Amino acid sequence: MYVDAREDFTMDPDDLEKKITAKGKVVIVQHTFGLPAQMDRLFFLAKKHGLKVIEDCAQSLGSSWQGQKLGTFGDLAILSFGSDKGVSCARGGGVVTNDPELAERVRACQRRLPPTSRLKIFQHLTHYPVFAFGKAYYHLGVGKWILWLAKKLGIINRIIYQPEKHGQQVSFYPTQLPNALAAILLRQLSEFEETIKHRVWVVARYRQLLKSNARVHLPPEQAGTVWLRFPLLVAEPRRLHSLAKRQGIILGDWYQTVIAPGDIDPGETGYTIGQCPEAERLAARSINLPTDRALGEREITRIVSTIKKYANQTDQ
Repeated sequence: MYVDAREDFTMDPDDLEKKITAKGKVVIVQHTFGLPAQMDRLFFLAKKHGLKVIEDCAQSLGSSWQGQKLGTFGDLAILSFGSDKGVSCARGGGVVTNDPELAERVRACQRRLPPTSRLKIFQHLTHYPVFAFGKAYYHLGVGKWILWLAKKLGIINRIIYQPEKHGQQVSFYPTQLPNALAAILLRQLSEFEETIKHRVWVVARYRQLLKSNARVHLPPEQAGTVWLRFPLLVAEPRRLHSLAKRQGIILGDWYQTVIAPGDIDPGETGYTIGQCPEAERLAARSINLPTDRALGEREITRIVSTIKKYANQTDQ
């Protein structure tokens, strides 16, 4: 059962309460973009109805709710170290729990996993130089073809494979995280506090430069949030995306569909149109801005100038 979103993209406790049934066992709470969900109300409802709580912290590593780190509220939390996450080694993830029995069951699953093949390790490692080159020339069209060709030839890894879009498991995942990727991850973790500070600064600049623009709806400010991406609501996100692309700026399209990615087999998801109307409304208007460490004042100014240009065109 899918639970609708609040206007800030996080789970709506009121809708959750309406949809809890006697068959319910677990509630999975996603902290979208890094913004904490309403954990006090959600946790209360889960305990009231005897539900286990799994926190999806794939986008929220480092964020807190009322002074407590996300991932420490529920029975279990999942992390992602994919190519577009707060700390990244191109693939992989982690599990957090304070339940000794659950921890041992997770370790047992991990021990049964096969090692990652050398081909996949090679693809993960080559992701970094290929993606950097492709991103630099993406606005010219060359970068897009470089990335497409690299995936087609198997030089770099895909984020999601075609069978997975149809609800099928690929034969080469899951596997144990290889040491080569773990070394990359450990280096990023050692610098994570600096990364957090930079993301907070980037978002503060976005807010300062966009706060007076009536055509752009900013997300709420909430203490403890480490934004992986900074979401905006605009009338025509695809037009803004195209305008930015022509300026050599890549904005995010998370989430222009309620169930992502948009080309998956809808029959495998169990979602029906109208099930989550607020999420559908948000998806039709959302676009998001980068917050990574590569951004400086110059890049932020260019992004904001493009958004203001879009807003002025909308006024006309």
